[in-house]
Amino acid sequence: HQDRALDARVAYVRAHFPVDQTIVLAREDYLTIRYYLPEYRTWFYDPPPYTETMTRKRAMRATTIVLFTDGLTAPTTSEMHRVEAVPGVAVTWISVQPGDEVTFQRERFAVREWR
Repeated sequence: HQDRALDARVAYVRAHFPVDQTIVLAREDYLTIRYYLPEYRTWFYDPPPYTETMTRKRAMRATTIVLFTDGLTAPTTSEMHRVEAVPGVAVTWISVQPGDEVTFQRERFAVREWR
C-alpha cells in the first residue's frame, strides 16, 4: 500500500502542480520525495519532540504548498484542498500567495500574508 500511495501522490503532484510555483512539505519521507520529485522545492518539517523552535520560511514564488507526508496538519482555511489521487490515497495542498510567510510551531503550521 505504501508504494501505491507514493506512486499516486508523485504522479498527482507532477500532473497538477507547476514545478516553479510549488513547494512540497515533508517530514520523515523528505529524502524519498527528494528522490522521486527532485525538480520540486521541498521543505523539511520535523515537529517536536525533535525540534522545539519555531521556524519561519517565506514561500517565494510559490502559489501551492503540497502536504506530502501523512499526518501533517494544515491551517483550517478556505485555501486548503484535498482530493483522492486514487481511491484511498489523498493529496492535500494549500494555496498561498508568493512571498507569504509560513510559520511552523509544534504539530501545526500557519500561513501569513506578506505585507
